[in-house]
Amino acid sequence: MTPRADAPGPQDSYETLRAEIARRHAGLSGRLRQIAEFALDHPTDVALGTVAKVARRAGVPPSAVIRFARAGI
Repeated sequence: MTPRADAPGPQDSYETLRAEIARRHAGLSGRLRQIAEFALDHPTDVALGTVAKVARRAGVPPSAVIRFARAGI
């Protein structure tokens, strides 16, 4: 499958994600802020890891990782 010409590339998507996390950081709960900071520091782990592994490495319960994902960040 060929990507669309106007589709954002990996770098654009990552920068957009970083900007959204930064924009919403102050309004996040403590746990979600902890996950956001982990995601910024370890983007590959978050992208490729399981919920359980990300939660363990971030020091949060797996349910918090799910809440973070559902928050639309």
